[in-house]
Amino acid sequence: MTSLIDGNCHNESYNNSLHNKDKVENTIKSFSVTISTQQSCGIYGTKIFQNARKYEIKDSKSLINLAKKLIQSRGELFIQDDEAKISQYIQNYAIENEDIRIELAKACIQNNPGKASQFIQNYKIKDGKTRVELAKLAAQSDGGGTSKYVKEYGITDLGDLVEIAKLSAQNDGGGTSKYIKEYGITDLGDLVEIAKLSAQNDGMGTSQYIKQYEIVDENIRAHVALYACQSSKAGVSQYINEYEIADESTRVEVALYAAQGFRKNFSQYIKNYRIKNQESLVMIAKVSAQINALETSRYIKEYGITELEDLVDIAKLKEFLNTFRNTALQIRKL
Repeated sequence: MTSLIDGNCHNESYNNSLHNKDKVENTIKSFSVTISTQQSCGIYGTKIFQNARKYEIKDSKSLINLAKKLIQSRGELFIQDDEAKISQYIQNYAIENEDIRIELAKACIQNNPGKASQFIQNYKIKDGKTRVELAKLAAQSDGGGTSKYVKEYGITDLGDLVEIAKLSAQNDGGGTSKYIKEYGITDLGDLVEIAKLSAQNDGMGTSQYIKQYEIVDENIRAHVALYACQSSKAGVSQYINEYEIADESTRVEVALYAAQGFRKNFSQYIKNYRIKNQESLVMIAKVSAQINALETSRYIKEYGITELEDLVDIAKLKEFLNTFRNTALQIRKL
């Protein structure tokens, strides 16, 4: 069999072989096998994507199968940086039928939703509802990538954009928070709801980028912080200052909530809460000690507790818990 990859990939002979739709499936199989056995197929794979011409196949099913085979074979082609080549160069296929382009867009989104979103305009999909559905499909697999390139879908209806943002938030809260401004959403209620969904999915990422939501109300920001604690108490404690909570009692409330169930290194971040009240610090330290006495003792100086009596009480709590746990272990062995 004559190699399909020789110099310029023999594009002319390859295109000619595709004119007969009855031979499309056999040609695809030969194409895949031949390509996968080449040592330099990464380079030629790129050329195939870039130099694809109109295949003149009138049968829609055959044309879809051909392009899908190229998409699915990207692993066989050993192409390290070509996951987006189909989307990037789809216009070179000169596919006039929009239904076919939609099917190919779906296939690319399933393989790499972020890259497909980046080049979604190349599919030239005119139907607005279809673009919305494609964006939703991408959002459920790569919320961050979809959010980053959501403008590429050309969606203008804010209701649709809010729905896409919510789907993205449930998939990648941190990425959605980072690129939330790309949606152009201005309604506070919508932004807060998206922030909460993001926080529940990725407390650390949402805390890191909480300012992107531009939520003015401090109480609402604190509420989002509590939601974020559900998925990452460490993330909230690490980035608590990003919430810009001025009221110390509110910061104490978040710290107490974060300390509960935080099994490692909460005390390491206690200074980030900027709590000055000694009674509050002692109370938080005692809660932390009940969860992880060893780590609390390790970072006890981070609390800045000045009263010796309070420190002794915390130390006694550690000893009591250790004794209690040892006793419980002994009972289990009986």
